[in-house]
Amino acid sequence: MTQVTYGESVYQKLNEDGSVRHYPGNSVVLMVEKDNDIYTHLKYATRRLKEMGVSEKFMMLPPSSYHMTVIQGVNDQVRKKEYWSSFKDINTPLATMNHFFQQKIKEVQSFKQVSMSFDHIKLDNNDLRINLRPKNDNENQKLRNYRDRVSEKFGVKLPNHDTYSFHITLGYVWKLPDKEESHILERYIKEMNDYLQSINKEFELTNLVFVCYKDMFDFPGDCHNKEATS
Repeated sequence: MTQVTYGESVYQKLNEDGSVRHYPGNSVVLMVEKDNDIYTHLKYATRRLKEMGVSEKFMMLPPSSYHMTVIQGVNDQVRKKEYWSSFKDINTPLATMNHFFQQKIKEVQSFKQVSMSFDHIKLDNNDLRINLRPKNDNENQKLRNYRDRVSEKFGVKLPNHDTYSFHITLGYVWKLPDKEESHILERYIKEMNDYLQSINKEFELTNLVFVCYKDMFDFPGDCHNKEATS
């Protein structure tokens, strides 16, 4: 019997059987709308993975959950000092944190849109993602300044705050690939990077929202939903 080796997302965001694991938290994200030009490219990247016969190793996000995280809040299952708000006790219920952040986010001046472009596709033992880069220094500074202001209001500054790479996650690794599948995935990564580079155009992300999710497949989520806030 072949031994199964699971990806890093199992026991955190996924269960052993590949089902979605309860992983409630909150974030500020830019949702990818269906009428956005990049929506088609994201779906294409997912379709090619299936066509190449290796998608069963992943749990792919539904297109309705496509988003770029601008800044993370807190997660109910990650109660460590460096990942929690300095304004609240580490045992504070998530529902209380959701309400607190909803009030604090109102104190931060928002922005209407940000211009991004594709950088490259990345695969590790945790997830499959498309890394993005801001159109120029002004757009990068817009995002970084907003992150700093929200971080200050939330009292949350994660260890990777200053080095965070913007991205859109396509799916999470369920089972690690075998040798043959790894070769296929190498070809997939090369093909997709060539494809992303050929697009060579910027796109706008405009739907900036504070979300309270119950799991990684529940975006944009509902901050008034008991399952998301308990």
